[in-house]
Amino acid sequence: MFSTLPVQHLLGASTDPSELTLANLEKPESALGTVGAVSTMAIAKRLVKGGINPQELWVNTISKAILEPFGLHDLDSYMAADQDAVNEIRRRNPQLKGAKFLTPAPGRPKVFVMSGALLGPTGYKATKDNVVSLQMSPDLIGSPFYPNNEPVQYESQSRRWNPSRNGLVGGGFVESFAFGGGAPEDLSNGWVTTAAPMEPFSLSKAVGVSSAGVSSASTQGPFHGSLNPAKLSPRSDYWAIPSPQFEAESTSTYLLGDGGNIDNSGLLAMLQRGARRIVLVVSTGSALPDDVEFCKVPSLSPDVAKRLENQFQANFGFWDKDDIGEFLTRNQVFSKDELLPLLCQLQSLKRQGKPALAKRKLKVLPNSWWGIEGGYGVQLLVVYNEKCRDFESKLPKDTSDNLHAFFTSEFKRFPHYRIVFQNAGSGTALTHPQINLLAAMSEYFVRENAELFGSFLQR
Repeated sequence: MFSTLPVQHLLGASTDPSELTLANLEKPESALGTVGAVSTMAIAKRLVKGGINPQELWVNTISKAILEPFGLHDLDSYMAADQDAVNEIRRRNPQLKGAKFLTPAPGRPKVFVMSGALLGPTGYKATKDNVVSLQMSPDLIGSPFYPNNEPVQYESQSRRWNPSRNGLVGGGFVESFAFGGGAPEDLSNGWVTTAAPMEPFSLSKAVGVSSAGVSSASTQGPFHGSLNPAKLSPRSDYWAIPSPQFEAESTSTYLLGDGGNIDNSGLLAMLQRGARRIVLVVSTGSALPDDVEFCKVPSLSPDVAKRLENQFQANFGFWDKDDIGEFLTRNQVFSKDELLPLLCQLQSLKRQGKPALAKRKLKVLPNSWWGIEGGYGVQLLVVYNEKCRDFESKLPKDTSDNLHAFFTSEFKRFPHYRIVFQNAGSGTALTHPQINLLAAMSEYFVRENAELFGSFLQR
């Protein structure tokens, strides 16, 4: 979105599966693939050794690993939609005349949402009853609706220190350059004046927040002082958007977490915006069960559904118990009965050796927690990360032999790599061969279904 590098430089040249020898897979072919091989563990160790503030550790680690190679890592830069927006911001805020801004490159999609989670005020537990989506874009940041159209309750990590409290969250967005500032005193006019944030909500911070997976778990115990793991969580001052129904509340410092704590796919954010056609890429580490005949069973049992990708099953109402890191029980937007036909399509294509894709029109159910009215149909194109026999059959012998080696394979678990520690001691990093083979399979999925994607995305 923000890089001005040519698309071919970002993604690499087109691939032919028959040319993907082990030697060719070793080559860092794309700029995006190259950053995927950077060891976040090594960067974090250097930052800790340098005495970094714990709450800045993850954001700085991700900034250096993912954004620095593109020159997009400046934590002192604000975000804005485009240069015209920057000019308007500076007109209204002359004190920002010399401030730096990052904007999406011309020609990129107009809407770009990075998903995070608003976990709660510092010192309070994150639960399914208070965590809401934090949506971060170049132009706006916030949470668009009041969950269930009411305040939420926060329970202290330790009742000895903080009493339980109610809090208003959501209600709308703040311009990105102003997010993290103090609550305005006067909301009677169209434009409001707020205290400036202590620091810009930079692209680095947005990307760091969107991947801070352990933040929600860090709020669960009665920890304090130097023993409190929540010290590692990104945070920001926050105030909800008031309305005639709810009065303004004062600013509080909130812990921020990974979008995967509540919705990893972005599906719900798009439904909030009324999208009618959605490509849902299920980048899962869970294979479709082979021991269940989805096209023959009369219904989908909860036990089988639990073996599917967590976020995917939750959208159909099969996630019935939250854990400390995923609050998904409020994410149902489709009928349970709609999932089995989708799985039948995906499994049938997988067994034919084809890419696992399924297109269906689904009725959207009302969801008051997410502010989704429902009652309309959405065209959903599901792309499921799954083995593809046709792709693998085209690979050169040395790559194929290595892929299927039981103990010594470079590509263990392919294509369902682990999110962290796929390779010992490397944090989130994959090797160049692992990245290039997965990228080539993803390209194969799209090219083999080019007509389907073209017709689906055509306006």
